[in-house]
Amino acid sequence: MSKAAEQVQKAFEKKDLNKLADLCSYPVVVSFKSGELAELKSKEEFMALGSQTIFTQKMTDAIASTNVAKLTDGEQAGTMMGGDYGLTLYKVKGKWKINNFYLDAGSTVNSNSVNISDMKEMAEQIQKTFSYKSLETLSKMCNYPIIITNSNGKMTEIKSAEQLIALGEDKVFTEKLSKEIDNTDITRLEEVGSAGVMMGGDSGLNMYKFNGYWKINQIYQ
Repeated sequence: MSKAAEQVQKAFEKKDLNKLADLCSYPVVVSFKSGELAELKSKEEFMALGSQTIFTQKMTDAIASTNVAKLTDGEQAGTMMGGDYGLTLYKVKGKWKINNFYLDAGSTVNSNSVNISDMKEMAEQIQKTFSYKSLETLSKMCNYPIIITNSNGKMTEIKSAEQLIALGEDKVFTEKLSKEIDNTDITRLEEVGSAGVMMGGDSGLNMYKFNGYWKINQIYQ
């Protein structure tokens, strides 16, 4: 792990995008400052982001300040280099690889949807989206129409991203719902047949796999 982390630091020090791309496990998920997400399926897609997007001063400082000797294996959670901005290393087939970037740069990817094929990866990004209260990102994680059931049992059908965003952060990211999502142990999530995957408890959300990607289709507040 420390060897891989040192290689990452060297790539950032030299601003070597090609080397950094070789240290990734694809698809790699990139989280932008806006909260927008992108799943990049190949080295070519990653390289297309450009050095200016990856090697920002904050990212470079975050990686350089990481004490490689003190990194520990977080198992399912991987190993984080940096802080608010940085990247995560996971062990893939015996080798440590980057599978997540948390950038302070704006998105250069033109996408109206978040397309993530791995269930636990999607759940992790949902938790981050609730933490940031990014309604725009959440709207891109849904397969419309979705049903929102509020605490009084009232059900509302949301037919588009615009309609969801129009509700406002306070109406969507309620305190109870946000707490339930944050407390979800994503390492224990399992797909239950046609019922999909549930995050949370009395409050939470359901996600299903549509066309190979995980999407939210119900929210319980």
